[in-house]
Amino acid sequence: MSRRLLLTAALLGAFPILASGQPESQFYAQPKTAPEFWRATQFEIRTGNFERAAERIKGLLDLNPDDKTLFDLVDKPPPGTQAGMAPFLRLRNVPRWYAGDKQDKEAKQRVEELITRLGKAVEAELGNADRIRRFANALAGPPEESAYALKELKRSGKSVVPVLATMLAEKPDDEVRAGILAAIPELGEETVPGFIAYLAGASPNNQVDLIDVLRRRADYRASVLSADKDPVPTLWYLHGNKANPDAVRAKAREGIIAATLQEPETERDPELRTPHGRLADFARRFYEGTSNLPKLQGDDTQPLHSVWNWDGKALKESKVTRAGATEHYGLRYAKWALELQPDYIPAQKVFLGVAIEHHALRAGGGKSLAATGPELHAALATAPFELLAEMLDDAMRARKTAVVVAVVRVLGERTEPKAARPSGRPGASKKEGPADLRPALLVKALDYPDPRVQFAAADAILRVPGEATHGRAAQIVKILAAAVAADPGEGAKQKVLLGDPDAIRAHGVGAILQRVGFDVEVAPTGRHLIRRLHEKADIDLVVLDHHVPDPMLRDLLAQLRADLRGKTLPVMVIASPDGIAPVNLLTALARLAAVVAFEDLYQNPYYDFAPNQKDEVDRVLKSPEEMQRLILGRHAAQVKRMSDTVEQAGFALTAEMKDRIAYLSIQTFSPEIIRAFAPQLADDEKIIVRRLLPPLVREEAGDSPVTALKARIRADGLPSREQAERIIRLMKLTSGYEEALSTDRLPAFQKLWDSFWSPESPKLPQMEPVRFPDIEGRVARVVAQYKGVRVIPAVFTEDAFRTELVQATDPKAPLMTPAERKENAKAAMVWLRKMAVGEVPGYRVADAEPAIRQALRSDDLAPLAIDSLVKLPSRDGQQDLANLATAPERPVPIRTQAATALVQHIQTFGKFVTGPQADAIANSAASTDDAELRARLLAAQGVLKTDAKGTGDRLKQYVPKPVEAKGDVPPPKEKEEPKEKDKEEKKD
Repeated sequence: MSRRLLLTAALLGAFPILASGQPESQFYAQPKTAPEFWRATQFEIRTGNFERAAERIKGLLDLNPDDKTLFDLVDKPPPGTQAGMAPFLRLRNVPRWYAGDKQDKEAKQRVEELITRLGKAVEAELGNADRIRRFANALAGPPEESAYALKELKRSGKSVVPVLATMLAEKPDDEVRAGILAAIPELGEETVPGFIAYLAGASPNNQVDLIDVLRRRADYRASVLSADKDPVPTLWYLHGNKANPDAVRAKAREGIIAATLQEPETERDPELRTPHGRLADFARRFYEGTSNLPKLQGDDTQPLHSVWNWDGKALKESKVTRAGATEHYGLRYAKWALELQPDYIPAQKVFLGVAIEHHALRAGGGKSLAATGPELHAALATAPFELLAEMLDDAMRARKTAVVVAVVRVLGERTEPKAARPSGRPGASKKEGPADLRPALLVKALDYPDPRVQFAAADAILRVPGEATHGRAAQIVKILAAAVAADPGEGAKQKVLLGDPDAIRAHGVGAILQRVGFDVEVAPTGRHLIRRLHEKADIDLVVLDHHVPDPMLRDLLAQLRADLRGKTLPVMVIASPDGIAPVNLLTALARLAAVVAFEDLYQNPYYDFAPNQKDEVDRVLKSPEEMQRLILGRHAAQVKRMSDTVEQAGFALTAEMKDRIAYLSIQTFSPEIIRAFAPQLADDEKIIVRRLLPPLVREEAGDSPVTALKARIRADGLPSREQAERIIRLMKLTSGYEEALSTDRLPAFQKLWDSFWSPESPKLPQMEPVRFPDIEGRVARVVAQYKGVRVIPAVFTEDAFRTELVQATDPKAPLMTPAERKENAKAAMVWLRKMAVGEVPGYRVADAEPAIRQALRSDDLAPLAIDSLVKLPSRDGQQDLANLATAPERPVPIRTQAATALVQHIQTFGKFVTGPQADAIANSAASTDDAELRARLLAAQGVLKTDAKGTGDRLKQYVPKPVEAKGDVPPPKEKEEPKEKDKEEKKD
């Protein structure tokens, strides 16, 4: 038996012949309607004529039938065919419709299009509100009609809930209302969340009846296991609301007992016997992450949870992430508790906690709540101190960083003395033992493992009036010094400290981290890494290769987590194999192409024609001939520049390398510009792309458009060590070109670079992460005991690293931004200045001297640092003031202030300025044009080195000069003659 006959026989079982009562000859007539095309399709499949069946499917789609017609094909199929989606889904079982690849591919695409359209049509029709309402009304009909209506309503799933809720709210006829209520226990479990949401806002009559019908459901007791179906919180709200009729409250109590099998009065905790206590407890579970909200795969980032809301007129469903669902239920139950008892502290605490945490997710955990959430800040700032104290204590124990930061900042804004003092009852006598005191809340916050909290606590303590009695002065100065030392420079980014002994591998990893948006510093050993952490508190993330030595990974992680600065940092460990560097040649070439596209090349300056800059052809003012000349000339110049660079890096210009260079250069031009003015480049691109495809992909490609093939060109495997060294040289050359680009071209350059990885039309294949399971498993066992440490693959992409970073950090307290560090540095410097000048006594500011001296480099912090250094007996500080006063690149006001402070420091603590520095002061005084700065520098010169001979020389050169009048002096007024009237009055 032939293969075709075997296939036909197999498909006869999938597409059985149904008795239709019509002659077979009718199938040979030309179909005209959608049902006729579908009936003919199945007939052709049964007879083994797949090409004709594919034509019938095409004919059906060409009719462009509406949703109702498509729904009827599924619901009311033509005679001789089966109902349901199964016959359509079985079309995928046909292995080949045509002998030709192209035609077969198109036929399979049409099958998928048909199935997709049918699915949407069925979903739309089953969710049609008019259809649902029609069947809901039919529930009041005869038994046969009612049974059919119930069956159809079940098919509509959760789409029936908004319609039935609206109908119940509209007070329908008693028969229709009774039919709807009788149907609810029979509907699918997916309808329960909607009815629970409607229950809280329904009329009292509907509430009583809904509780009864929900209790009649077979899954009523099991519904408490899932947050969206759990009726118990809603029943507690109805039971506790004294505005509800007694019948509703009694019925709700019965519902609670039926769901939990427990009398409310038997609860051991008195608070949990009350409705507001119960609701606050439900909300607390969502705040603490112990609720009955189911965990769905991917719900951290995808909106997979459904929440329902009744606004009094309509019931609406929304899709949210897990965090969104947590916020929805937590705030709903806490708000209900506050409606029942507005002054209930546990409900206020959990409401504020949930609200602050989820606001931080949206706005960023480090930003000021007063700026990003003024209404929430107002509620927190005006709350009783006892509430804030309990919130802070609970949040610190539960490591709720966003809440801790918000509360500590509010306590600082209120300058709460009670927050800086120990709490509790001291012992009445020595016989009772040590005093029963607990450390002050803000003092405890100084030890919280997050730099934001530590700084906010130090700031809050310093704001509190009165003498410091906390005994943590040295720690507070250390925190302030760290904040000043972390002041980022202009344009600085978040910083990664990369620990890797292999320079080549470190450079490759560093290049990826830089493209993600980090500044990178490399430490070859663990000892160097720990030392760098202590030099400056500006590190946001630590990335370690597991080969890092001195100490080895296990001991290094232990030191990091025991270190004051390292214990809070997220750590990522790369599970790399021996001797392989995670670099990619194709990516390095693409970066080179993007940079070269914005260079001024020989005879092709950037401003003469900028590739990929004009996306609209009608903006071009040059003639088509001139544009073609410019495009082709620019392309040739870019290819030449890239080829020279590749050879300089040590690569041979093989045929494949030349194709890659030409292809990547073409990608830097706008497709619209190429099609309009240089179509030959588009033709070249088609040829080159096919040559760059892997052989198997090339065979399957057929006539596929070139845009669909770009993401499938041949990628690179792991390079050898020698090739990795060449790639690194290429990356260094590219980096040099990039640094030389004009800043006004950088935004367009970044846009072009991003276009290479566009999800819609990528120009390069996505480099897949390279994993070594054995190594990853071994490293995972080492890091398992340390919190905040994550193992990542040996080779990773930018997108993959971003995903790993999200998993490694707390989204409610993300990495500190440069702007946040700068703001903290300025605030810290203000406090250090106040300590230095004596405005805030009791702190040894000399311990922060290195950070204060470092602050002299910043124009923003220098004025405060100068005021601080002038009070410190420091040799280095005096010399730094001398250097600042003579620095020609610094602003004149800062130099003037530094020179003034230098004189004061010398007179107070003695001379520490070196001879070369004294000469520089004299030279600066002689060369400066600013009179005030010159006067201050001359004063410093006079203090440092008085010289009678020099004074004489100055006096001999003095020549008196007339003082220039400032402005025109008005002439003296002439004496006016008295008027006639005045003369007469004088005579009288």
